[in-house]
Amino acid sequence: ALIVGGFLGSGKTTFIIRSLLPKFKEKRIAILVNDFGKVNYDKIRLYQESMEVYGVEGGCFCCELGGELLSALAQIKRKEPEFLIVETSGLSDPSPIYYSLETSGYVVELIIGVFGLDMEDDVLKTALVQSQIDSAHCLVLTKADLLSNAQLREKLEFFHSYQKPLFLAKEGFVDEDIHKLFGTLKTPPALKGHHSVFDSITLHLDGYYSKQELESFLLNLPKGVYRVKGVVNCLESPLPLGLNYSFGYITWERLETEQKPFLVFIGQNLNKKIFEEFPKGGDLGIEHEKVCFPIEEFDAREGIAYIEGIAMDELDTAERLLNDLEEGDFLFIEEKRFKNFSEVNDLLKVCINSEKDKILFWKVPSGVVSYILSKLPKHKRVYHLSSHYLLPKAYLSLRLDTPEKESFVLSCYNNTKI
Repeated sequence: ALIVGGFLGSGKTTFIIRSLLPKFKEKRIAILVNDFGKVNYDKIRLYQESMEVYGVEGGCFCCELGGELLSALAQIKRKEPEFLIVETSGLSDPSPIYYSLETSGYVVELIIGVFGLDMEDDVLKTALVQSQIDSAHCLVLTKADLLSNAQLREKLEFFHSYQKPLFLAKEGFVDEDIHKLFGTLKTPPALKGHHSVFDSITLHLDGYYSKQELESFLLNLPKGVYRVKGVVNCLESPLPLGLNYSFGYITWERLETEQKPFLVFIGQNLNKKIFEEFPKGGDLGIEHEKVCFPIEEFDAREGIAYIEGIAMDELDTAERLLNDLEEGDFLFIEEKRFKNFSEVNDLLKVCINSEKDKILFWKVPSGVVSYILSKLPKHKRVYHLSSHYLLPKAYLSLRLDTPEKESFVLSCYNNTKI
């Protein structure tokens, strides 16, 4: 087994995905993830990698969830994986977890501590972080790109003082020399006490949110909020976005999950009043066409259209559309609005299950159409009518960005709504 620990927001999950999982691609592995929040965001991210993932939420392995840890380890043991990776909560001391693994019949090959170099000095000096560093066999340091050369030298000097092997991670990747340390753990970590008191508040979100408004809210959080993470539906993406915030640094990534959106806030002395200014969510509709970016190739140039991936004259494309419409047998989808990603997937299922192979989208955000297009069987033909973005991968993509163009097309056929 392998333990990956470290403080909140240091990049433990990214390190596991990019540096550890490739090492074990030939083995059947299990991953056990602890999250201090009530909803386990890191488990959701690891599910995206098609891993066998187990999660324990709502506290720390090292204290109040010790019983749940032992139960989860026994459950995993019965599945007989070849290797186990344990990702601790950012508020856990790895030493009690080491002893729980050992007494459950696992051999711990290494304890890796992952720490962000952007951590503030007063956080680095806390008893919790000191225990996390002391318990680790080697240290993986992330976010070096966020520091000046002088700041980097100062932080590296701090971590070098612990006289442990150091590895600088770039976007989660570290030098392969770290794998040579597996199985070299000889001295068990000293068993430490309970960590400082931290709070967590979970917000359950409804609707689609402005990414810009969320970032503005996060960057104005009080100093005691160390970590925010979760899944959000944003107007700028047809797919849900994974949000990570720590020490004023925000990252986003697309996640294909129907997990109900949430954000977990972790810190000290949290007060619910901070959420009084939290942005409002709403539906995703055609009025968001320009901000909801397609997930694949798109074209925003004016005066052109596309037929089977080839740029064409708009008039020629309109004639092709009208000729095909005269033949009929279309599934027509108009002016759809979405409250969440599940509704986007519901529309995808309608398109897949329809007996009609020609599907015309009109007044549906191009970002949503691009996602559906990426999932449809090849025999389905997508006719995409847009007010802004063109989709070259659609069978036909035409911009109807004026009332005259709209009325011209509307006058030529009768539509069927779903």
